[in-house]
Amino acid sequence: GLAPGTYTVTVTDLHGCLKTGSWSVGVLDPVCNNITVTGTVNTTVCYNAHYTITVGGTAAFIVSAPGGNATFIAGTNILFEPGTTVQSGAYMHGYISTTFCVNPNVPITAAATGQDEPQMNLSHANFTLYPNPTSGNFTLVQKGEKVYGTVKVEVYSMNGEKVMTEQMIGEKSHEFRFASIPAGLYFVKVVAEDYVETIKLIKTR
Repeated sequence: GLAPGTYTVTVTDLHGCLKTGSWSVGVLDPVCNNITVTGTVNTTVCYNAHYTITVGGTAAFIVSAPGGNATFIAGTNILFEPGTTVQSGAYMHGYISTTFCVNPNVPITAAATGQDEPQMNLSHANFTLYPNPTSGNFTLVQKGEKVYGTVKVEVYSMNGEKVMTEQMIGEKSHEFRFASIPAGLYFVKVVAEDYVETIKLIKTR
C-alpha cells in the first residue's frame, strides 16, 4: 500500500542493536485485474487486464473507420458484450496472454473491478503442441530436461469461453481429446507451478 518512493527502515533487536537500510518502492502495477471498456476508438489503442476485459455491455463500444484499431490483451477472459461494433475498414484484435501492452492506453471509459500482437520469446518457451493446425486431438509436450510435476491445461475460445480443463501429472507429453470441439482459433493456457505460457491452436474441420 505504499506510494512509490524511497523509504528508510530501522530494525531494533531485543538487545537494542540497530540496523538501518533504505529501499525503493517502484511504480504501481499499471495493469488492473478487471476492466470494462466503452466509448469510441478512432486511433490505435491497446487495453489490458490481468484477468478479464469486458467490452461493451453497459454502453456501446465502437471501433470506427478508417483509423480505428483496438487491441485487447487479458490473462483469462475477453468478453465482447452486445453493443460492441467494428466498422468496415476498422480492426479489433483480442489475445489471451500474460504479455501485456507495451504502452497501454487509458481506456475511454474503464471500470476497474479489482502494440501489436505480443510475440512469445520461443527461446524461453517450455511447452509445444502438435499437430497445429489439428482436425482432431493435440499433444502437449514439455521441452528441455525439466519436467513439471503437475501442469494445468486450459483451452479458451476467441470470445474467452473456457472449452476444456485438463491436467498433466508427471508426464513429458500428453494427448488431449479435442475432436469434438468446433473449428476455430483457440488459446491453450499452460500453468506449471509459477510458470504460465499461452499457445495458439487452430482447429480445422
